[in-house]
Amino acid sequence: MAAHRIIISQRGKFVVRPGRLHVRKNDTIVWKAIGTDAHVLVPDQSLFGGVQAINLTAGIDSSPIPVSPDACVDKVYPYTVFCDATSEFAQGDSDPELIVGP
Repeated sequence: MAAHRIIISQRGKFVVRPGRLHVRKNDTIVWKAIGTDAHVLVPDQSLFGGVQAINLTAGIDSSPIPVSPDACVDKVYPYTVFCDATSEFAQGDSDPELIVGP
């Protein structure tokens, strides 16, 4: 099990870093938004075991969120991050993605 960190910060526009992240089942992810409250929207609930939205307070780490043991291997899970400060979605390497590996 590995721990990962995803940061939302402003570089002109708000961006998600990394925009693409390879994870495994039971890995954990900590999210942090810098300079804005933000909302991570995950359309496929199987990624985090039913969690569909993660609300972030500016400057505060989220609780670690585990990748579900039921997540599909070799599947790409796109997600979006809405930033309150600009009322816009953050950018990744296109839409940000989590990729579950074996």
